[in-house]
Amino acid sequence: MVPGGYGGTTAHRRAGGQRGDGRVLCNGCSRTRSGPEGSSLQRYHLCAADRLAVTAVPTGPEDGPGLARTASRSVAHPASLWQPRVMSDSHAEPGEVADDPADAPAERDAGTRHASSATGRRDAGCEVYTHGHHPSVVRGHSWRTAENSAEYLLDHLRPGQRLLDLGCGPGTITIDLAARVAPGPVVGIDAAAGVINTATANAATSGLTNVVFATGDGYSIDAADACFDVVHAHQVLQHLSDPIAALEEARRVLVPGGLLAVRESDYGAFVWSPDDVRLDRWMQLYHHVTRRNGAQADAGRWLPAWVRQAGFADVRTTSSNWTFADPDSRQWWGSQWQERATASAFAEQAVAYGFSTETELADIAAAFEQWAGDPDAMFVVVHVEVLATAPS
Repeated sequence: MVPGGYGGTTAHRRAGGQRGDGRVLCNGCSRTRSGPEGSSLQRYHLCAADRLAVTAVPTGPEDGPGLARTASRSVAHPASLWQPRVMSDSHAEPGEVADDPADAPAERDAGTRHASSATGRRDAGCEVYTHGHHPSVVRGHSWRTAENSAEYLLDHLRPGQRLLDLGCGPGTITIDLAARVAPGPVVGIDAAAGVINTATANAATSGLTNVVFATGDGYSIDAADACFDVVHAHQVLQHLSDPIAALEEARRVLVPGGLLAVRESDYGAFVWSPDDVRLDRWMQLYHHVTRRNGAQADAGRWLPAWVRQAGFADVRTTSSNWTFADPDSRQWWGSQWQERATASAFAEQAVAYGFSTETELADIAAAFEQWAGDPDAMFVVVHVEVLATAPS
């Protein structure tokens, strides 16, 4: 089975200001707004304490440290766990061209978080998802499974647990996790309504009745405190300008002793052969674009620190890889990035920000095609994963 994909992203709002040249800024992060135009967004209450009574008790050693098992629970269909309410999206502007690559924010280190607005309000208005949802991207995301992308979590899941999947994308991992915790209710949220439609269709095909999907904001989850037993996120935090804030919100909705499971890739640690200066340039461009978007391409190495800074306990760190070295997996990975290099949001942003040209991106696409056809080629995508518990 070919692994693939990156988690979807959530987003936040900051009050807008004006630069001296009239370009719109975000208060706090001082970045020019770029991203999709604002639209109406439905948000959902993911949990209601009066609809789902939960008593959490510590597990025994066989369940691993810090994991909570639920007991004395009335099991509800996940669709009954919230009620929709409507709020307006922020007034985000379409992407702008950066004056110069030097304008990109400095790369974040382990102890740094981007400034928040004075009000602390966050929603889907100010973040820019580097990959976007071009069909080539969603196709890659849809190859993700619990086995190839969340294996570190599987031994800690139990039937009846309530699970929230942040940045669920097309929901393939979410659906796999839902099968493992059934009849426990599972909710997947993502900021992108289109991909939520895809996830909902995938859930219907699966035949599972304990999983639902909704648009939502990982910085401001419409859920009661202590509402979930497990919160999972796969390749989400790397796309956020304040990953610690999102982790703090995950901690809020977890029961005391509840389990956080997060996995992030680390672009700076990727390895491939044979060498190709065009692929080196792809990596450089990806870092330029993600920094311009206020994100962290090398999130894996900072993940344990972010989780600890967000107030979690029992932080346990492991790593795992996706390796593309056989003909089928090389073709899958190479063809995916061949298309993404010229057609995805990454490509659009690289040109719009002034970092690259369509000609250069076509060269990079050709490099991925050539790499995929080399019988000796290999590509290793490095991931860091963290399990941690919400403090009691």
